[in-house]
Amino acid sequence: MASTAALQAIATGLNERQRTYLLAVYVEDQRREAAARGPGALPASEWRWIEQDAAAAHALRAEAQGRAVDAQSQLDATQRAARDAQMDAARASADVTRWRETAGERQNEIEKLRTQVEKARVAAAEEAQCREQQ
Repeated sequence: MASTAALQAIATGLNERQRTYLLAVYVEDQRREAAARGPGALPASEWRWIEQDAAAAHALRAEAQGRAVDAQSQLDATQRAARDAQMDAARASADVTRWRETAGERQNEIEKLRTQVEKARVAAAEEAQCREQQ
């Protein structure tokens, strides 16, 4: 039996389709082995042979399931991104509303200060006129 490292090196050298078939054969072999256990079981030489059609069917099912999982993952990621974007937009809208309210309050404060400055100028001018008249 090959070492785990050797098996991993072989597996990483396979393309996606080859890995899918290898996994399908392994799953089918494990299924058959589980079914062949127990007293009076057939020898492995009789049930171990796996036809390519059975492996291909397993591989195609596994590949289809993998694609479905990938598609669902992509859909979930897209939905999360859309929800995050909506939340960001809501936060930005709230920030703009607060900024406008703050800007309006500051504008009111500026107008009050201008009024006070203008009153102070008028008072200073009146005081200057009173001094000149004395």
